[in-house]
Amino acid sequence: MVLTQAPPGFLWGAATVSDPASGDPEDLWLLAGAGLNACGLVLSWDRVEPEPGRFRADALARYRTAIGKALEYGLAPVVTLHDRAAPRWFTDLGGWSAPSAAGRFARYAREAAGILDGVRWICTMRAPANARRHGDLPERIAEAHHAAAVSLRERTRAAVGWTVAVRRPGGPRGVPAEPDGLADRWLEHARGDDFVGVAYASGPAHGRPVSRPRSGGADGPGRSETLDAVVRHTAEVTGRPILITDDGVPTADDALRVTVTSRALRGLLGAVADGADVRGYLHRTAPEHGEGHPGDCGLIAFDRRTGAPRPRPSLYWLGDVARRGHP
Repeated sequence: MVLTQAPPGFLWGAATVSDPASGDPEDLWLLAGAGLNACGLVLSWDRVEPEPGRFRADALARYRTAIGKALEYGLAPVVTLHDRAAPRWFTDLGGWSAPSAAGRFARYAREAAGILDGVRWICTMRAPANARRHGDLPERIAEAHHAAAVSLRERTRAAVGWTVAVRRPGGPRGVPAEPDGLADRWLEHARGDDFVGVAYASGPAHGRPVSRPRSGGADGPGRSETLDAVVRHTAEVTGRPILITDDGVPTADDALRVTVTSRALRGLLGAVADGADVRGYLHRTAPEHGEGHPGDCGLIAFDRRTGAPRPRPSLYWLGDVARRGHP
C-alpha cells in the first residue's frame, strides 16, 4: 500500500543547531520560517545539575526561554533530558551501574519538569548503544528511564518515552546488526511507554559518508528500504507509537541528501500505510562531533569562523514536504 500524504497532526521537524541554553533562537526561527512544525531540544544534565542535588536556576531558565521561543514560533518541542555524556560527579559515584542511579536521574527529571509546560513530547534519554563497552548495566539504565518517566508523567501532560538507535538485525543491504541485541532490549523496555523515539543515521553503515553511486541510479545506498525496515521492526517489537527523533544523511552533497531523504520518507509513509503508528519525523540539522560523523549530516550547516547557522537548500525542501504532507 502506498500512502501519499502524512496523517493529520504529523510532526515535521529538525533538531536545533545551537545549545538551547545559549538563548539564541536563530535556528528555531529558521526551522519555523522554512515551514516545519516541530524541533528537537536537548537539555544538558551536567549544565543543569553540576553537583549532586545543586540545580542551576539560570540554566533551567535559559532552557525554558528556548522552549517558549519554539512554542511562540509554532514549533512543537520534542525535549530530550539526557543525551550521551553524564555529569562527571555521576560517573564518579558509579554511573549507571550504581544502585542509586535511577533515583539520581529521577531527581533530575523532577527538577526539569518545572520548565516543560506546553511540551507534548519528552524523551528521558537516548539509550546508550555502547553501554556494555563502558561497563554500564543495561537493566540499571532501563530502571533509570522508567523512574524518570514516572516523575515526568506525575508533573507534566506530555507523552513520555526514550530514544533508541535502531539498526535492524539482518536488515537489507548491509545494515549492521547490533552486536548483542542491545537495541531490541531497549525497545522491549519501551513497551510500557507512551511512544518510542528512533534515531537512525542514514547510509550503508552508521557514520559512513554517503556518495553518489558510480553506476546505476542516484538514489543512494538503499536507504529507503533500511529506514522502512527499522520502523517496521520497531513497531513489531514495541507496539507503541513511533517518533523519528534523529535522522541524517552523512554527505556534503545536499542534492543527494534531498534525493535519499525523499525516498526514505516515501518508505516511511509506506510503513504508516501498512499500520505502523508513526507520529513524526525530525531530521538532524547539525553535525554531531565525537560520534564518527563527517560533519555533513544536517539541514543547517554553520560558519566555522563565526558559528552562525547557515541553512542548506534541503531545509527549505523539507519545509515544502511538511506543507504538502509528502515528499
